[in-house]
Amino acid sequence: EMRLIDWEYGGLADPGSDLASFICGTRFAPDEVDALIAAYYGHQPSATEHRHMIGYIALYCYHWLLWAEYQEAHGMVGNHMPAIWEEYAQAYIPRAAELYRER
Repeated sequence: EMRLIDWEYGGLADPGSDLASFICGTRFAPDEVDALIAAYYGHQPSATEHRHMIGYIALYCYHWLLWAEYQEAHGMVGNHMPAIWEEYAQAYIPRAAELYRER
């Protein structure tokens, strides 16, 4: 059993926010991400629910990647997370775009 509590972003009120912020700090394989989405919902997600979560992952990773670029441009280097965010952005932005095109 897994329970996620993300107090930092809890006020954003969208479940996609919680799950995406968690996933963007990890190195889960796509099938593991899909399993996490199902576990988060407590059921096999509908196409709309799944698309929503994948979209959030794409947006969050892109957001954090841009933040890292900004930090690096201002002399703050040494964070290992940008590599993870870049991998996820490259994987999930096209995936989210495809899911929203199928809509």
